[in-house]
Amino acid sequence: MTMVGTAALSDEARVTMVRAELAASIALQKPTAESVDLLIKLREALWDYEEAAGRGHEVEDEFHALEGAIFPDAQ
Repeated sequence: MTMVGTAALSDEARVTMVRAELAASIALQKPTAESVDLLIKLREALWDYEEAAGRGHEVEDEFHALEGAIFPDAQ
């Protein structure tokens, strides 16, 4: 496995972990500062993963959907 492949795997694991934490926070319907931090971490993790995979930033739709799930009244 190349160094890029290793980095991508690490980024993919990071994305999965942050998504799971964020999903749990949303399921509890407790939009907290932690939820916002997790949302930001997810966006950064997805960007890192996409850059390592050689793709452009395609995360805006997912980001806004999760933002709406955390703060439904804001939409």
